[in-house]
Amino acid sequence: MPITPQSPSPALSPAGQSEADVEIRVLRRRMEQLQTELRVYRTNKFNQDTARRMEDLENDLSMLEIERDNLKNKLERAEQTLQQESGSVKVRRALEIAAATADTSAQLNDLLSSLRIEVMAAEGEFEQYAQNIPRASFELIRQSLKDSQQHCDEARELLRKLREVAE
Repeated sequence: MPITPQSPSPALSPAGQSEADVEIRVLRRRMEQLQTELRVYRTNKFNQDTARRMEDLENDLSMLEIERDNLKNKLERAEQTLQQESGSVKVRRALEIAAATADTSAQLNDLLSSLRIEVMAAEGEFEQYAQNIPRASFELIRQSLKDSQQHCDEARELLRKLREVAE
């Protein structure tokens, strides 16, 4: 397997850097010598085709290890990117939901206000005709109008709470 040189630390002087370069060259040369000795040993121990095949397999293994390391690095970078982007997507989506909720809340509040005014107007008109309808019908309609008004007020209160959460 090839040895990759490490970059010298910035604290070293130029002479220290050249010493590191020399050391790297020496180690590479020694590695080449060891690989040559291994070839000679294999050639003596095995037939030439088997030795060549073993060398090819070692080269393939080396290449696959490098490819594996590259793929691991790419996977780590992709996972980091995904985490960063998913966080921003979630925040963006939450802000969109909050804005839509606030908008819908305001529209429903306006509709409930209009409905409440209509119920109050109906109640006022209803009082004028109270003498012309049976008492049981009068009480039923009056109670329905009061309940409608109360439900409008309760719905408006719930919308206020929802708007507070959205903001």
